[in-house]
Amino acid sequence: MALPFLAIAFTIFAMAGLAHAVNIIDGFHGLATGSTIVMLAAFAVVSLGAGDRDMASFCFVAAAVFLGFVLASVAVMISWRNPDVSPWVCLVVLAHPLLETAFSVVRKIREGRSPFQPDGSHLHMLIYLRVVQRLARAGGNERHANPAAGALMWAGAMTGLTAVAIIPHDREWSLLVLALLVLLYVLAYRKAAAPAAPRVETDEARA
Repeated sequence: MALPFLAIAFTIFAMAGLAHAVNIIDGFHGLATGSTIVMLAAFAVVSLGAGDRDMASFCFVAAAVFLGFVLASVAVMISWRNPDVSPWVCLVVLAHPLLETAFSVVRKIREGRSPFQPDGSHLHMLIYLRVVQRLARAGGNERHANPAAGALMWAGAMTGLTAVAIIPHDREWSLLVLALLVLLYVLAYRKAAAPAAPRVETDEARA
C-alpha cells in the first residue's frame, strides 16, 4: 500500500466492491439502510475516539446517503486522516456485507455457477425463510415478516459497532475480532442452511 499506483488501484477496487457488497445484503425492506446507518455510527465512534469531530459529523449526517459508496469513502478517509486507527478496524465495522459477498462468491464458484448470478441463498434469505417467516405463520401475521427479517439482520452490523466501541483501535484486537466475526458468520450460515428435521406426528399430537 506504500506504492501509490498499487494504493490507488486497490482503493478503487475496494470502494467499488463495497458499494456492491451493500447492495447484496439489501434483501429486505430496511436491511441495507439500517445496517449502513449502524456501520456509519460505528465509524463515528471511531472518529470521536481519535478526536476527529469533523469526520464524526460527516458520518452522522451521511448515515442514510449513498450507502455503500459513503461507507467505502469513510473507511478510506478515517485511516488516512487518523494514522492511529488501524485499517483493520474498518474491516471489523464492514464485516457483515463483506463476509456476505465473499462467502457468496466462494459458494457459487464451488457450485459451478457464476459469482455474478443472483440466488436466494444469502444468509438474510435463509433467516427469513427458516426463522422469521415460520414465526410469522405461527403467529398468524405474515405482513411484517419482511421488515422483521431486516431488523433481525441488523445484528450483523451491531457486532461491528459494539466491537469498535469497547476495544482499542489497533491491528491485533481488530484481527481477533474479525476472526470471531468470520466464525460467527460461518456458524450462523450453517445453522440457517441446515435442512429442517422432518416433523414426526405422535399419537398424542394426532389426538
